[in-house]
Amino acid sequence: WTPTVLTHGAGAQPGTTITPGIDGGNGLTTSATLGSATAGHTKGTGTLGATLDLRLPTTTDPGTYTTTLTLTALS
Repeated sequence: WTPTVLTHGAGAQPGTTITPGIDGGNGLTTSATLGSATAGHTKGTGTLGATLDLRLPTTTDPGTYTTTLTLTALS
């Protein structure tokens, strides 16, 4: 999980990169911030995105896996 600002505006800043669990981090097992802006930021629009580096053990059975990613916007 590596958040990025795709289109700058409204004071948008990317969240922190999250290390995958297989590499010793917690992955996205807990909440992570995609982006934020400081209080009193200029009004406008910014576009945020993130790349997701999915790493699985080599012993993982082949198949289709699904998950849910929930995004919450706060102001």
